[in-house]
Amino acid sequence: MTRVLQGNLNRSVLAQNLLRQHFFEDNTDACIICNQHSNLRDKTWFTDETNRAVNWIVNPNKVTIINSECGARFIWIKTSMIYFMGVYLSPNEGIGAFRQKQANTEDAINEFNSEVIVAGDFNAKSAEWLTGADFLVTRRNEVADFTISQ
Repeated sequence: MTRVLQGNLNRSVLAQNLLRQHFFEDNTDACIICNQHSNLRDKTWFTDETNRAVNWIVNPNKVTIINSECGARFIWIKTSMIYFMGVYLSPNEGIGAFRQKQANTEDAINEFNSEVIVAGDFNAKSAEWLTGADFLVTRRNEVADFTISQ
């Protein structure tokens, strides 16, 4: 079984250091991160074009990297068993840019020929949260539709 962790580090040095410590204690194999503090210079660390989404293969002895590709606000890695896709969609962009980047993400997923794990920060309120600005509710609905379509 591959152990995968997903998190948003909010550009915090402490959060990134704690995450690294957690890996050593918990034997995590792969991680999908958003808003990291800094990038590692490591062949198992993959970022999107904006350096906001990261796929990190922590245990390359267990998870074999076959291929990878990055786009605007997403990064994917193909392994021998599954695809890992990290996504970061900025809360500072309008709904048109949000929809386009989400469509780009969906187009990439449609090209995959095996199972995929998609994780990250879509900056959309959960349906469990009953309040919120209209643009966040619209984003929530867009993410829900995206999830259902896959």
